[in-house]
Amino acid sequence: QARPQPGQALPCPAPGQALPDIAADKLLDPIAFNRDAEAVFVKLLADLVAEGPQPTAYVLGYIAFELNISPATVKRYLLKYATHPAAPFAMKGGTVRRREP
Repeated sequence: QARPQPGQALPCPAPGQALPDIAADKLLDPIAFNRDAEAVFVKLLADLVAEGPQPTAYVLGYIAFELNISPATVKRYLLKYATHPAAPFAMKGGTVRRREP
């Protein structure tokens, strides 16, 4: 997959795509788990916001539970994927939504 150019929107999976099973990597290969958890985070977030804006607190708790990771880690992912102008998501008014083109 090609790396986006500066200012170009990051690719975002279609809602409802199957999520990979990453649980085994948490103990066996923490580096692979962290890499894969970030990718699954994007898929889960895409599914959550497909139905409209979601409260940020709900997103943090839901995804932390689903991935069995800290809400602080989810917050770091969220900041990465929702604060840059080319990111696929946006945060506004205490909610997370898909970024409008």
